[in-house]
Amino acid sequence: MTFGGLTFGARLLHHRKHAGLSQEELSERSGVSVRAISDMERGRARSPQRRTTEALLDALGLDDRGREELRGLARTGRIAPRNPVWSLPLYVADLVGRDAELDTIATTHDRLVVVHGAAGTGKTSLAVKAAHLLESRFPDGQLLIELDGDAPLERLLKDLGVPAAHMPEDANGQRRLYLSLLTGKRLLLVLDGASTEEELRTLAADEPGCLTIVTSRRRLGAPTRIRLGGLTEDAAVELLASIIGQQRVDADLPAAHELVRLCGMSPLALRIAGNRLASRPRWPLRHLVEQIEERRLAALTAGDLDVRGAFEVSLAHLPETARLVFRRLGLLAGTRVTAEVAAGLAGIGVAEAERALEDLADVGLLDADDHGYSIHGLVRTFANSLV
Repeated sequence: MTFGGLTFGARLLHHRKHAGLSQEELSERSGVSVRAISDMERGRARSPQRRTTEALLDALGLDDRGREELRGLARTGRIAPRNPVWSLPLYVADLVGRDAELDTIATTHDRLVVVHGAAGTGKTSLAVKAAHLLESRFPDGQLLIELDGDAPLERLLKDLGVPAAHMPEDANGQRRLYLSLLTGKRLLLVLDGASTEEELRTLAADEPGCLTIVTSRRRLGAPTRIRLGGLTEDAAVELLASIIGQQRVDADLPAAHELVRLCGMSPLALRIAGNRLASRPRWPLRHLVEQIEERRLAALTAGDLDVRGAFEVSLAHLPETARLVFRRLGLLAGTRVTAEVAAGLAGIGVAEAERALEDLADVGLLDADDHGYSIHGLVRTFANSLV
């Protein structure tokens, strides 16, 4: 990794120390893993991909001359350029409370990881953050494909560089071409919003050296499966502080804790609440608490973020019996429900109610355990609004 008698790793080390940053601090600023930074500084890894280089340049705050020098070192120092493909969005910088889940993805030896949970739990943010942190392990690229559109395999092939003139017309031909393009590659793929096992069988990069991270509201099968629920209360307060500022949270800490509890510790609801407060700097936290207590889901809307809308999407994809049972759960006096109780509320058989509860648990609208099912927080508010 030489350029003009210097090495990329040596110059990275020089600039990091000149900026007074530890490897951990540079990692936090740039989103590049500590291990990757360490390996680059010691010359044990290839020079970074373009996105990683730019993230490091921004984090180091280099002037134009320093930027061009490191860019040159990165370009000339690569070992056997591989023309990587890249279509990841920027990750959410203030992702909090998910260190254990990130560690599970980083240390897995499986080729397929499914991240599942209810709407608003931050599945996509987690998957994208993990992909960024693992960039150095996948030199052939990192891709994200949203599965709520048409022809995902065709879009994936286009991202892999297949021109329209060479695109097979039938699905079988596209699948064969896709498998041939993966051979020998080290690629990370994020399949965002999967709903069926068939999508995983068709699109997952099941090749040694590749990793597929799937996000889904359903509990799809995978060797490594991670369920996302709400944050802990402390992590939820930390997320709120990252949006509106720690000083504002400290000014009324009891109200901050009450606010995150009203939001059900849901990352989506907390981002909406935080955005509302950030755009209204004179509002005390207590004012938004009162709004949510009065209006609940109606108060948790900001721009294109909408808690109720997210729950409605989850419910809309379920069978009619599951939707009926969910609506009747708004009549529950408590938070626990069994198949017998659901059957009585919906006027259906116990076996049918059990299937409906399983469907609701599959998309994260209910929590399942050894003793039955439970409905909590904003999901229960949503069910109450449908009665």
